[in-house]
Amino acid sequence: SGQNVSSAKQDPILWSDIQGLKSAVSRLQAYTDNLHRAAGSVRIAVESMEASDNHLQELGLILEGALADKEGSAARADSLKQFNELHGLLNDLAAPRDLGARKLLDDPVRFSAAGPVHIAAGENDFEVILKNQPIHTGAGGLDLPMIGDPLPSDPAGSPIIEDIENATDEEIKAMMLQLTFAREQIALKTETLSIDAGAIEFSTEANNSFIERNESEESELNLPDLEAEAMLSQALNIRTNLATFGLSGFEETKRLALSLIQ
Repeated sequence: SGQNVSSAKQDPILWSDIQGLKSAVSRLQAYTDNLHRAAGSVRIAVESMEASDNHLQELGLILEGALADKEGSAARADSLKQFNELHGLLNDLAAPRDLGARKLLDDPVRFSAAGPVHIAAGENDFEVILKNQPIHTGAGGLDLPMIGDPLPSDPAGSPIIEDIENATDEEIKAMMLQLTFAREQIALKTETLSIDAGAIEFSTEANNSFIERNESEESELNLPDLEAEAMLSQALNIRTNLATFGLSGFEETKRLALSLIQ
C-alpha cells in the first residue's frame, strides 16, 4: 500500500493518531475556506467604498460649479438637480450583490441581516469579527441629505439647502462642508475595515502552517519501514533464486538419468 498502517487492525493506536491528524487537516481547511470567502466579501466592500468616494468627489465638483453660478440662476438650479440625481446612486453602493459585503455596508433598517460578520476561523471556537461599516447616506452612514431634505441625523431640523431654485452661496458652502464630512467617514470606515481584514490574512497564514505541520506529521507516522521492506524484498529474491536453482537442478538430474539409461 506504500503506507506503514493501512487499517486499524495493523496498529489501532497509530491508526487513531493518523486519523486524528487527517481530521484536523480537514477542519482547518474548512476554516481556511471560510476565511477565503470572507476575504472576497471584504474586497467587494472596499471596492464599493472606493466607488462611493468617487461619487462624493463628483458631487463636490457639482457643488463647486453651482457655487460659481449666480444665485437664483437656472444654471445653479440645474446643477443642484444633478446633485440629487447622483446622490441616489450612493445608497445603491451600500447594497452590493455579495451577501457578506452587503452585511458590512448596509443599514439594518434597510437590510435586516446587516451587521458584524462573524467568521469561524480556527479551533476552539476561534472567530474573526468584521465590524459593520455602513456607507448609506442616512444617519450612522454618511449622513448626507439630498437638497431640500434635513440631515438624516437631525430629521426635525431645517434642510441645509431648502430651495433648489433659490439656493444661496452660504447654503451651498454648508453642503460642501457636509460632503467633506461624508468623505472623511468613507476614509475612516475603509481604514477600519482594512484593519479588521488583516485578521483574516493572519488567520489564513496560521491555518496553512498548521495544515502543513499536520500533513507532515501524518506522512511521517505513516511512512513504511524501509529497512523492513528491504529485508522482505531480499527474502523474496532469495526464494525466487532458490526456486529457479531447484528447477534447473531437477532438469540437470533428469538429463543425466536419461543418459545413463541409454
